[in-house]
Amino acid sequence: MRPIEEIRQAFRLAYGSAPDDIERYRRGLAEVTQLLAAGGDAQARIQTVLLAALEIAPEGMAKLAHASALRKPNPDWPNQQRNPAGSREGGQWTSGPAGHAEGANVQPVAAQTNDI
Repeated sequence: MRPIEEIRQAFRLAYGSAPDDIERYRRGLAEVTQLLAAGGDAQARIQTVLLAALEIAPEGMAKLAHASALRKPNPDWPNQQRNPAGSREGGQWTSGPAGHAEGANVQPVAAQTNDI
């Protein structure tokens, strides 16, 4: 989870200002993160909807995309190994050579040819 000031900065870039109840969003995002880590994808999606964040306009998305402080720490993240498409965790990053898919052919996402 990012520090609350980084979350506040992301909201300012996306919407022009941070909401007054930024702590509610921080707690909600933390819960979504925990649900995703535990494999609760459906529950995480429901929690995200319940956060009731407004849609981000294209201008806000462009600002977020160029915010260096909010970028992933690994500049080579597109080439990190992922679980193969078709497996339960297909497309998600793996922490090991085969992730959760036993004997899977795990490869960098850039090398995968399946357009999903």
